[in-house]
Amino acid sequence: MLFLPQAKEENGIQVVWPKGDGASLTLTQESETVRFCISEILETRAHTPSKEDVDRKKKDYWWSTPKWDYTPTGRLRISCSPVKTTSTRKNWSDSKKQRLEECLGEVIAGIGVLVQAIKK
Repeated sequence: MLFLPQAKEENGIQVVWPKGDGASLTLTQESETVRFCISEILETRAHTPSKEDVDRKKKDYWWSTPKWDYTPTGRLRISCSPVKTTSTRKNWSDSKKQRLEECLGEVIAGIGVLVQAIKK
């Protein structure tokens, strides 16, 4: 198993975290830049309006009930977003068989594959 710093060095990946609000972490390899994001997977369920929702709608005609309820799952996802569209895999996430942190070396190698696909 490769650890992140070792995998990063072996694959020539530079990490850039620009300053400023809303700035995205980016990875650069062979002059190609890919946005990098780690997020939690949320469970989505249709929202069932409560009595409070119904009462508020009657009071504030402009307000509407949320369409969805979101519940944290504790599962992580890494997403890579290249500027150019490719069919190469861009997301990795926790699964029942393997945790994301156990395959970070594979993620870094996958970024290399993604960069090569962008170049083509």
